[in-house]
Amino acid sequence: MAANALRVLLADNQPAELWALSTFLATTVYEVMETSSGQQAAQLADWWQPQFVITGERLDDGDGISLCRRLRSRSTGDYLCLLFWTDSQDAHLLSQAVSAGADDILTRPIVHGELLARLRTAARRIEFERRLRDTRRTDPLTSAVTRQVLLERLQQLLEAARASPAGCCVVADLDVLALTAHQHGVPSSQAILVAAARHLESLVPDGEPVARLGPNRFGVLLPDAEEEEAWRWAEQARQTLAALEFPVPGGQTRQTASFGVAQCERGRDPAEVLQLAERALRMAKRCGRNRVVRASAMGSMVGSSDGSSVVIDPLRNTLARDVMTPHIAWLPEHAPVAQALELMKHCRLNALPVVDAAGQLKGTLCGSSLRGRTSGTGHRQVSEFLARDVAAFDEETTVQALYDYFRHSAASRVEITSEGRPAGFVTRGTLAALAEAVTQETFAATLTGETSADLLVPDLVWVEDP
Repeated sequence: MAANALRVLLADNQPAELWALSTFLATTVYEVMETSSGQQAAQLADWWQPQFVITGERLDDGDGISLCRRLRSRSTGDYLCLLFWTDSQDAHLLSQAVSAGADDILTRPIVHGELLARLRTAARRIEFERRLRDTRRTDPLTSAVTRQVLLERLQQLLEAARASPAGCCVVADLDVLALTAHQHGVPSSQAILVAAARHLESLVPDGEPVARLGPNRFGVLLPDAEEEEAWRWAEQARQTLAALEFPVPGGQTRQTASFGVAQCERGRDPAEVLQLAERALRMAKRCGRNRVVRASAMGSMVGSSDGSSVVIDPLRNTLARDVMTPHIAWLPEHAPVAQALELMKHCRLNALPVVDAAGQLKGTLCGSSLRGRTSGTGHRQVSEFLARDVAAFDEETTVQALYDYFRHSAASRVEITSEGRPAGFVTRGTLAALAEAVTQETFAATLTGETSADLLVPDLVWVEDP
């Protein structure tokens, strides 16, 4: 699957049709997640940030019209395309769906060719909304300038420079803000985003703007700065940001950020300079996050947090939170077994984390432990069937530690926690691909194969000047 594939969230209470549609879309250029709960669909939309949501008319805990209304009322920077899926021909119902925010209506049974055509059309809408957003001068959430303003300022620097270089471009991306939104809610993550923008503004030279480039991403320009000087600035910004504490419900949290630095060399196109900085940022993400990488150092060595250089080691520089599968649900230890069975059935889960009253992980409830023993157990508590000896690792654990654990243990799964709370899980199969040799080419920035760009018709694809 391409790294920039479009994401589709499916919500419906018909398991067979949900599975069939999910299986079909997963064989194309889409990433897919599915749920039968409107509440979980809203949470997944906040955390996973899909481009499309296809919702059925009926859900386990509500209806698709209410879900459309809830998702459309969210305040986010990226446009979310909503498709309402129904077998009804009731004009009043369809009118309600459109009024609630649905962009299109899908009729049952779905014709796969028609579905792909509808998604392609919707992709054009998403691209149009992105371009419309880029033409705005100020981001409505953070009050930072937009990408277009940054590119215009970068063009001025390149044209005014009498000698190369003309300064540096620095791009920063908050590492785990999506997880914060999942754990503490979207308002908390948005407040952190605004605070991060104010923090960067306090560090940039006078008169230079901070631009919001994406959901969690900012860009700044450092005129007349050499790359080494820009690297030191970014490293200071990284360290001071990581030391900040942000209020969330029930306490405080911290955020880290990854940075990419590129030299603004005369003769380069502004978009090319920004692309180089974003490529360096992607390398920082792949090398473990919370670090600064210079575009000129994207060989076999990268900058480390102490100013030295280290050889890329994905196992030791990647953390458990980077490879885990996030939990979409968990249960209190006193919940009835019937509730657990229902949740496993509708979410197609083989296991569920179980927590105590404080939200701390107590163990894992496996479907195999209930198989053949469900008669008469519906009103018993899940704590009676709980596996309490599960292996649990903090989200800051390195992948190397997980790899070593699986090498010496027969366990097929470990739980990943954040401050003792269940955050996700890693299976032996998740790390199976790491048995293959990893080389520098593994991290090539150019991806081949079909991507979400293939879904756009020619008049909506950016064309670079030769």
